[in-house]
Amino acid sequence: MPKLITEIKKIKHVWSKKVDSTFLNYNLLYIFNTMHKKVKHLFFYNQEFILYSSIFSLSFNKANNYLANSFFIRYLLNFLRMDVLYFGNPFITNIPSFSKPISSSISFNDLISKIKDNYSLIVIPDFLYKYLNIDNSLYTKIQVEEDMVLDLRNEWNNIDDYIKSLKTKYRKKVNIILSKTEGFFIKKLDVYDVKNYNIQLNNLFDQIIQSSNFHGPKFNVNCFKLLVENNLISLYGYFLEDDLVGFSSEIENEEDLYSYYVGFDKTINIDLPIYGRILIEMISHAIDSNRKRIFLGRTANEYKSNFGARPINSYVFISVRNQLMLPFFKLIFSRIRVDKWRRRKALKET
Repeated sequence: MPKLITEIKKIKHVWSKKVDSTFLNYNLLYIFNTMHKKVKHLFFYNQEFILYSSIFSLSFNKANNYLANSFFIRYLLNFLRMDVLYFGNPFITNIPSFSKPISSSISFNDLISKIKDNYSLIVIPDFLYKYLNIDNSLYTKIQVEEDMVLDLRNEWNNIDDYIKSLKTKYRKKVNIILSKTEGFFIKKLDVYDVKNYNIQLNNLFDQIIQSSNFHGPKFNVNCFKLLVENNLISLYGYFLEDDLVGFSSEIENEEDLYSYYVGFDKTINIDLPIYGRILIEMISHAIDSNRKRIFLGRTANEYKSNFGARPINSYVFISVRNQLMLPFFKLIFSRIRVDKWRRRKALKET
């Protein structure tokens, strides 16, 4: 029978013994916990596993971007706000937030019975759902935007090797990006830099969040100082003359590199491809540090495929707590569609 702790300080003595991922690091979760007070943080554990989950309030006004041919439902969603029980980290949604491997299925009812907080909607990512002993009839499987991943090749010893492995069309695109952004000064930001540029970091991040189709609780950029201070994240600033015009962050986990929390000036990006340069620098960092893969996240999928990234299909399973409302919400869930996009195959065949 799993136990549930809702106070972060009380989990330290059990959490550190079971962590097998950077994303379950106690210090990282402590920072997320203390800097996001509007999110309810839930920590499950027993002798076999640990699981981080969360409850947060979510507005569905942007969810109608994913609904086709249903004006009435899209109109209703503009006014819908629900407390969501999400079995994962709402700020890093494409990574499991539980210890692996799990040798046997987990009783979902045991988990739910421990939660005393209010929630209306339940969302379970696919990488956890397969381990749960659960009533499948209550849940709708929904495809979400694909996670974009670049597999690094053994023959890439530096960024030039990577560029040479691109097909001519895409190699030209990368070289144009490098040429247009050669005036950038790129710097790894330390704690002092993060404090000094805190306002700019917030502004740049907001520009990206505001234009996104849909997102959960907003990540607090003030976390960066503590994350950098604890060596949990690498933060890079992109400067044009003396102005910070973009930033990117990277998290290392075993042989992989993960891209998170990117921000850039969208007006400048029209003529000077800041985001393209960020992707190139990230690939360079991954090659230099002998990584196997780069996880680039779930946005701008077609653009990322220009750099050789491939999609990994991702799904969530959704239900509502009020079973009387289940038929109505199943109707909504069944109409959700992710945007179609054209995958570019930028790399030469090996």
